[in-house]
Amino acid sequence: MVAPWLNRTNPDQYVFHARGEHGATIIHRDGKEVLLKAKNEVLGGSMVYPYWHPGGRYCAFSTNKTSQMFHMASNKRIEVYDSSSDVFVYDTQTNQTLSDTLIMKKYWAENCPVFSPDGKWLYFITAKRQVYPTDYDKERYDLCRVAFDEKTGKIGETVDTLVRASQEEKSVTWPRPSYDGKYIMYTRANYGYFSIWHEESDLWMLYLRTGETRSIDEVNSKRAESFHNWSANSHWFLFTSRRDDGLYTRLYFASVDDKGRVTKPFLLPQRDPKTFYRRLMYSYNTPDFTSRAVSLDSREISRRIESDERLK
Repeated sequence: MVAPWLNRTNPDQYVFHARGEHGATIIHRDGKEVLLKAKNEVLGGSMVYPYWHPGGRYCAFSTNKTSQMFHMASNKRIEVYDSSSDVFVYDTQTNQTLSDTLIMKKYWAENCPVFSPDGKWLYFITAKRQVYPTDYDKERYDLCRVAFDEKTGKIGETVDTLVRASQEEKSVTWPRPSYDGKYIMYTRANYGYFSIWHEESDLWMLYLRTGETRSIDEVNSKRAESFHNWSANSHWFLFTSRRDDGLYTRLYFASVDDKGRVTKPFLLPQRDPKTFYRRLMYSYNTPDFTSRAVSLDSREISRRIESDERLK
């Protein structure tokens, strides 16, 4: 078994999904890439929102049937929702999907799976399915966890609910546990899970030792805060924010001390930040830390993606 700290921010092992006619899920492990078939007929959708188990053998995914619609109101633009979604674990050694009815309920939508830093828990969000698209704003996710046995690859028998945001008519999304096991950072919105389009989205912190949860007011703004991740030592985190103009997501950093106190955030530095960000026409999405540059032959992987090479 790989020591649980070896693959934190380590680019030797990664996964990404390529969309389109030649879509595929690409897993880089042990120095080589495996191209999986983009959609699995048994799961009913693509393998999305991945998160590695610290041991390196397993990777958690959700499978989603995602749709989007466009608002007429001036302060809202796009709404993203899933007509169905489930959570499962993929075994890279046996090329098998490990599924369980406990985390694949018929009338519930499970999403955004992540493993605990010790690999013993699988966290995910879940919401009662609504009538789509009419009742999209009634979909509210809670944060749950279930035990995971690395030796057998089996899911536990009981689901624990850690944050019942739905009782407050709120929704939890994008949980990310700190690598030191102290916290789970998540985004809270009024409904749904695709928080980048929700101006009210804020970052929250769950303190695992006490069960306390609070808004991270030190970094939140009046506009959307969302996608976030931890550094390897759990003293820094990055997140995206639309606080600057409400349109483009920019990358911000903040630190956390040993007592859980959070510093004021700062924008990703640039040599000439005023000019750079004024001209930048791109948004940052799903950022993460990496201990060094990712090694990838883009020309070769492009050739393979365009080919018919796929592992079912």
